[in-house]
Amino acid sequence: MRGSLRLVIALAAFALGAAGAAAAVLNTSARPDGYRVRVAVTPNRSTVLNTAAVVITRNGRVVTAARVRLTATMLDMPMPGVTWRLRYRGGRYTYRSTVLGMAGRWRLRVSVDPPHGASFSVAVVDKVGS
Repeated sequence: MRGSLRLVIALAAFALGAAGAAAAVLNTSARPDGYRVRVAVTPNRSTVLNTAAVVITRNGRVVTAARVRLTATMLDMPMPGVTWRLRYRGGRYTYRSTVLGMAGRWRLRVSVDPPHGASFSVAVVDKVGS
């Protein structure tokens, strides 16, 4: 993504205790070019299939024609990251995977190639429950 704008916003979200895990919804701040990115991981547990959903808006309108990739990297152990291409369905870009198969801190980087304008990426930190 040569010449693209890269922006990393680190946020933390904490899963509820082992008795009742909940989805993690991780929001990024507004960018100067009007984009906002929201990342949700459901159910945000290491022992079950998780779904990552990304909603991208620009100036309050959903962006539907972007190329979106999600990279998950375990922060608590030296492990390589895994990247998926997300597909647009029903107002959001989604992917379902078991890769968050270990409790702990995960960096989720969303790389966006919008239909108009420069490419960018944002990152959030998620704490996955067991």
